[in-house]
Amino acid sequence: MNFNESFYPTPASLIIHMICKIDWKKAKYVLEPSAGNGAIVKQLRESHRSYTPTKIHCIEKDDNLRNMLIGAGEKVVGKDFLAYAGLTQFDTIIMNPPFSNGDAHLLKAIDILYSGQIVCLLNAETLKNPCTNQRRELIRKLQELDAEIEYIQDAFLEAERKTSVEIALVTIKIERDIESDLLNGAKDKAKDYQHEEIDDRIKDVANRDTIIAIVDDYNFRVNLGINVIHKHWVDTKYVGSYFGLHVRGQDDREAYGIQDNTNQFLETIRHDYWEKVLSLPAFEKRLTEKKKKEFRETIKQNSDLEFTEANVRAFFENLLHSYEDTLIDAIEELFDTMTAKHAFDESIHCKNVHYYNGWKSNNAFKVNKRVIIPHIGINPYDYDKRRIRLHYDVPGKLNDIDKVMNYFDGKSKYVRMSEVACKVDQTEEITEILESEYFKIRFYKKGTTHLTFKSEDIRRRFNIEVGKRKGFLPMDYGHTPLKQLPVDQQEIVKSFEDNPKDYDKHLGQIGIVTKELLAIAS
Repeated sequence: MNFNESFYPTPASLIIHMICKIDWKKAKYVLEPSAGNGAIVKQLRESHRSYTPTKIHCIEKDDNLRNMLIGAGEKVVGKDFLAYAGLTQFDTIIMNPPFSNGDAHLLKAIDILYSGQIVCLLNAETLKNPCTNQRRELIRKLQELDAEIEYIQDAFLEAERKTSVEIALVTIKIERDIESDLLNGAKDKAKDYQHEEIDDRIKDVANRDTIIAIVDDYNFRVNLGINVIHKHWVDTKYVGSYFGLHVRGQDDREAYGIQDNTNQFLETIRHDYWEKVLSLPAFEKRLTEKKKKEFRETIKQNSDLEFTEANVRAFFENLLHSYEDTLIDAIEELFDTMTAKHAFDESIHCKNVHYYNGWKSNNAFKVNKRVIIPHIGINPYDYDKRRIRLHYDVPGKLNDIDKVMNYFDGKSKYVRMSEVACKVDQTEEITEILESEYFKIRFYKKGTTHLTFKSEDIRRRFNIEVGKRKGFLPMDYGHTPLKQLPVDQQEIVKSFEDNPKDYDKHLGQIGIVTKELLAIAS
């Protein structure tokens, strides 16, 4: 394996030695901030199954190693530990940071650990040669915390990547005066939040669908929630017995209790706000149900990441890179629904498609002006003489068809088929003809739905976009005047176009519209 210059995998024997330094009965939220290839995390799970923490989190800067961790199912909560600003309350940090700046990593770990334990490997030179202010600050803090330091020679001689450097194994236990800390914090924060201010704040955010506004609202609620948790612990301590509430003893259980409450709260609100990203209008009205489901799976993975502006923007950037492919997938799926998926019924298939001479295939075909779709409409086994009923999932499927059509005009508002489908209350064998933005619709009792395109322009571009992706048409179709095309491509144009004169009339015409997502991500 090719290693980056700062990556030295921890030998198995040394990992076990580190694990033995931890009080696993108190380790519920564990962080490995320089996780590498996951050697320490894997050993944690294998060696202490009976005490395995409910949550193990990782941070890793190297892209390849981070992807390896994600592929192994680990919870990766960040990329750069020194820039990590998460709110999760860890009680245990076990780490083998880069030897070149291990002092900065250990100082960061001390700073973010409210109460708990740290086990850290350092280059021994970091402590034995305090030649910088940062090293001297670290030594001062280690003395203040009464840290245990064990020097080990040749620990990496048998490692996957060998080095003869002497190391220092640092063990720290931090115990806070929980009662005093929480009481002071609660007093200071209580003045910051008044009922009127909260209402105004929420109204302000509700009127702005931007990344900054959502993250701002998230931070506001997180701070408020943590304040409530802190105050709860303090208040229960002093007055809980008067309400019949259990009051914990005078030991360190308060620290772990508040960590538990805080982490559960953060996990819930973090997941909720990642979900809110998918509820933004540009997503809601442009993603099909299938694509929403796929993105929700992505959200589940992202919900372990802190909900920061940087992380949300990174999510949008990754999405934008593949956004056109996402839309094309939905377009092709609808095309298949209207054509190939119904080939089992040859009569329907023939009515839905028109065959033409393709660029690479003799089986090229496009969607006709009127298409027949089985199983998206009236349930033939669930109606009576008084009322015809649509299948329960019909509105969602009709919405998906409308959304794909909307890719080609980008209207912010349009009449959906699901909105007019509620008028289906006829008792005849067929319903009246209904109209939405893009189709004329008629439902039949036998369970089929007939759709007629209202816009020839949208139907044409829909067929061209799919034809390009399926190899029926050349990818530069519609960009070169007809007379300048090779003879074989001129024949394709004449076979594909209902009226060959339309080809030159629509030269350079835009395919799909993506401006709304771009606006949100800007």
